[in-house]
Amino acid sequence: MERLNRDTNLLEISVNKYDDLLVIDCGDLSVFEKFAELSSRVDALAEDAGKELERVNSRHEGEDQASAELVRDYVGVNIGFSKKVLAELDGIFGDGFTDKAFRENYEVNPDFVPDEIALAELVEALVPVMEKAYGERIRRNKSKYSATKRGKHTAVE
Repeated sequence: MERLNRDTNLLEISVNKYDDLLVIDCGDLSVFEKFAELSSRVDALAEDAGKELERVNSRHEGEDQASAELVRDYVGVNIGFSKKVLAELDGIFGDGFTDKAFRENYEVNPDFVPDEIALAELVEALVPVMEKAYGERIRRNKSKYSATKRGKHTAVE
């Protein structure tokens, strides 16, 4: 389900089988800007997680790679990374967005934490939504405020 209310510039997108909505204000360019910057912020978080994994390796050097403590520490770093990415997404799309996006998973397991693949798939699914939300707005503004409509002279080739 998808609806764009032209009066309010609100784009509503269903994010799960329950039709919970992601509502994007197409007139708020800060949402687009934050989404555009998401990749670099996630890269920085991944770099920090990589450094933390190196510290985990150093702490457990010489230990069996299957030790419960080592596995727990690795998983802890990955959970921390995922929670930070979830917070980034909620910061862009509003508190509770990721709860809606992963609602079915949380119903099965209230302690669910998405892995990197699930997060990447969510972000990939959001790219065309953002293109639609802001592309439509840009197209409307271009036609509304084009030079010819404002009475400006344009070069004809």
